[in-house]
Amino acid sequence: MPQRADLSLAGVLLVSVTLSGCLATPSANMNYAYSLDTMNEEPNLQDPALTELQRNLTIRHAQIESNPDAWFTGNSVCELSTDGQWLVNFSRTEADMDALHTFRERATGTKSVVTLNEAKLIEGKCVDGMPDGAFVAVGSYEMTTTTTVPGMGLVESSLTNRTRMEGQAKNGRVDGPLYFASETSFPIAPGQVMTSFLQSQGTFIDGRETGKHLVLLKQANSVNTFVNEHRHASYGSHVQAQMYMGSRLIADGRSLNGIPHGWNTTYLESPAGQRVCYELGEIAAAERCDLQLPPVGLVGSLAEEELNQLIRQDNQGKYISPYTSDDVLAEWVNTVVIVNIGSTMGTLAGAAAGGAIAAAADFVPYGLGSLLMAAMTAEVGKRVGREAAIAASGGWDNIRASSDQSFDSADAMARYLIAKHGDSATYSEAVRVSTDLYPDLRAALKRAY
Repeated sequence: MPQRADLSLAGVLLVSVTLSGCLATPSANMNYAYSLDTMNEEPNLQDPALTELQRNLTIRHAQIESNPDAWFTGNSVCELSTDGQWLVNFSRTEADMDALHTFRERATGTKSVVTLNEAKLIEGKCVDGMPDGAFVAVGSYEMTTTTTVPGMGLVESSLTNRTRMEGQAKNGRVDGPLYFASETSFPIAPGQVMTSFLQSQGTFIDGRETGKHLVLLKQANSVNTFVNEHRHASYGSHVQAQMYMGSRLIADGRSLNGIPHGWNTTYLESPAGQRVCYELGEIAAAERCDLQLPPVGLVGSLAEEELNQLIRQDNQGKYISPYTSDDVLAEWVNTVVIVNIGSTMGTLAGAAAGGAIAAAADFVPYGLGSLLMAAMTAEVGKRVGREAAIAASGGWDNIRASSDQSFDSADAMARYLIAKHGDSATYSEAVRVSTDLYPDLRAALKRAY
């Protein structure tokens, strides 16, 4: 028999709300060790653009809180289809959300069931039941989540969400700047309901968050801020996320297709933080994360002439380039990445390769959720090693055939990759696969760093 969530668990769940209204897996024993006087202070985000977003969302929060009904209701101007209703409530299709929930269940054991209520356009126009062009819409839904919490067993939490979306749509997808707000309410005791207001602002391109997004979550006695930066590659989506409780940074981390990938750090016990290196959900040696991101000063540090001296414009060098001459990942690298993701995501590998699961999952900061809520207890796959990488890509002949650039030395390869591709969303995977293929490249990267 599932238990109902108590007050402390409910608070943790609300802290975990993200743009979609989905919930990460909670831990009932979280100890933030922060003083109450910092809980209502907003963080100093340094970045002027984020600070402006923060100011705008704070002003809007006061407006929402003073009259929620006016914010989340309105007269319909056109009829939305079921697909349009999913878009308004989640900025995703029903299929994308199903894929996300399936992924979350595999990764965290959390089951989610969504029941849509009314959703309607109150400004703009519809084409075939979908928003088209600039629009304002409101909606609502109910969600029930069931998860196993250590020490508590099976816990069920139900909530009701009212949503508001202001943005633009094109060909059935959100496209352009988007404002999203939600009012989340759920019972915490007989006759008692907790309510929080979440807002998000950022840019979508063809249905996917791109660049920096700011998420502001306010409850009765606290404010929580998420800063999520989204970068997309052919095999999926990278997210770098920071989570603040009040004015204090409590976690930062990286994820790929919704699972921890890269350095993830929590600051729950000390300002120094606790760093953990993840590779596709597995804890990995520190050097695996150290090599995923090059020092900023080295990126773009070489002129075109110097770069040309490091690389061969053929595939006959000792070290095959993970990038082709048009600056995209070689097919053999994509193959290994997809096989590697597949070993972790099982039957969802095909969706990850096609981008559907990436489009659905990239806005959920699972890197943070896994650390804070101890969610990564599910089965994960093993990393693809050197021989498996070669086999997965069809052997050395196929590796050479799908590349048109190469290097004569590991040092030349390291310097080139850092300077040319170090700021690319694909860099970490190119390095990860290449160092599996050429173990001496690790030492060359360390020397270059």
